[in-house]
Amino acid sequence: MKHLAFRQFALSISSCAGIFLLSIPSARAEVSDLDHLQSAAAGGDAQSQLQLALDYDKGIGARKDEAKAVQWYLKAAGQGNSHAQNNLGGHYSRGEGVARDDVQAVKWFRLAAAQGDAVGEKNLGVMLAGGLGTPKDLPGALDWFKKAAAAGQVSAIANIGEIYSDGGPGVKVDYAEAFKWLLKAAAIGSIPADNRLAELYFHGDGVPYDYAQAANWWGKGAEMGDAHSQLELGLLYLAGHGVDRNLAQGYLWLTLSARQGNIVASHELLTLRTAFTGDDVDKGEKLIDEYHSRHPSLQASSQTSLQGSLQASLQASPLSTGTELIKSK
Repeated sequence: MKHLAFRQFALSISSCAGIFLLSIPSARAEVSDLDHLQSAAAGGDAQSQLQLALDYDKGIGARKDEAKAVQWYLKAAGQGNSHAQNNLGGHYSRGEGVARDDVQAVKWFRLAAAQGDAVGEKNLGVMLAGGLGTPKDLPGALDWFKKAAAAGQVSAIANIGEIYSDGGPGVKVDYAEAFKWLLKAAAIGSIPADNRLAELYFHGDGVPYDYAQAANWWGKGAEMGDAHSQLELGLLYLAGHGVDRNLAQGYLWLTLSARQGNIVASHELLTLRTAFTGDDVDKGEKLIDEYHSRHPSLQASSQTSLQGSLQASLQASPLSTGTELIKSK
C-alpha cells in the first residue's frame, strides 16, 4: 500500500495562510463604550485607535468591519503603536479590508519587529522565509524567529526547527538543531512540530526510519483534532506501519479527517470503501463516538457530512493538493 505523506510545513505561506496573528496589548483602553472610544480615537489617542480597530476586527462591541479596522490601525500605526503596525501588516498580507500587498505587509511587520513586538518578529520571519514582499532570506528569517521564540512564540519555535530540517540558501541542514527546536515546540503544544517530527521519522531524515515514532507524533496531532495528522495516522493503521493493522482505526481517523474537509482522506475512504467490512464500519463509528465524548468541543468542527467530503473528492484529484506519493518502505 502507498502512504500519502503531506508536507504541511509550519512555514506554509504560499497564500499567507496562518501568518496573520493579532498582536493584542495586555490591557484595553480606559474607555470601553463605543461612542466614547470613537471620540477618544478621533481625538488622536493611539491606544483608543488601536482598541477601536481591534473591536472592528473581531466584531466585539461593534459589527465586524475589516475596512474600518484597517483605517484605525493605520492611525495608531502611524503614531508608532507596534500592535497596530503588526495587525496592519497582517491585513495587507491577507488582503483583508485592503488590497493584498506583501510589500506593505513587510513594511509594517518590520516596524513592529523593530520595537520588539514578538508577533511582528514572527510574522516578519515568515515573510522573509517565503520571499513574500521581500527577497527570500532564510538566515534573516532565522534571526527574527529566534527573537520571537525567546518571547515565547510557539509557532516561531516550530519554524526554526522547520528551517533547520530543510535547509536552503544560507542555512545548512542541521537535524540536531531541527530536533531540538521541534521537540521544544511539540512539548508546548505545536501541532506543526508534531507533524514535522512524524515526517522526519517516517522518511528517516536525520534518524533511522521509525514508523512507530511517526505514528506516535501523528497520533498526538490527530487526538488534538488536526485533520492532516488524522489522515496520516489513518493511513498508517491501514498499512500496519508502526501500529498493528486495524481497519476500524483507519476508518476512524480517515473519517474524522474527511469530515473536516480533507479531500485526500475522503478520496481514500471512497477508494477503500469495499475494503471495509460492516464490522469495521460499526467499530469505527463507535470509536468516532468515543473520540467525540473525549473532545466534545471538537465535534462541531467535524460536522461536515462525509458524503459532502466524498463528493468533493470526486471533483479534485488528491495529487492536485500537492500530495507526495511515497511507496511503503
